[in-house]
Amino acid sequence: MSPYLLDTQILVRWREDWRKLSRPQARVIADAERRGLQLAISAITLCELASIAGRGLIQVQDSVEAWLLDIENNPLILVLPITVGIAAETLILGGSFPRDPADRIIAATARRHGLKLLTADERIRESGAVSII
Repeated sequence: MSPYLLDTQILVRWREDWRKLSRPQARVIADAERRGLQLAISAITLCELASIAGRGLIQVQDSVEAWLLDIENNPLILVLPITVGIAAETLILGGSFPRDPADRIIAATARRHGLKLLTADERIRESGAVSII
């Protein structure tokens, strides 16, 4: 596994439109692909993907479930479960961190696993609560 966790937006950009990734983000992902290293995502990312697909914000060719299974079964993606430790970690991210539960779970997952988070979310980037790319 590579030392990186992708947030939902970065995963969508990777799969849908590489041009929306920053150069450092694209470099990290391309390097992982080239080396056959898995990039981690939080299990909550699958829920967020289902939500955005269900609202029509992203188009899927098959059913949403088939699309999510394709992501989960991708050999370059490792889905990390939400654990008790991750749930507890969400409480210590600090008041400047966004209150969105999914964002908190994603950041807590990165922290608990010692991973750098690939995110474009400025509020997360500015919080200083998690190591980011």
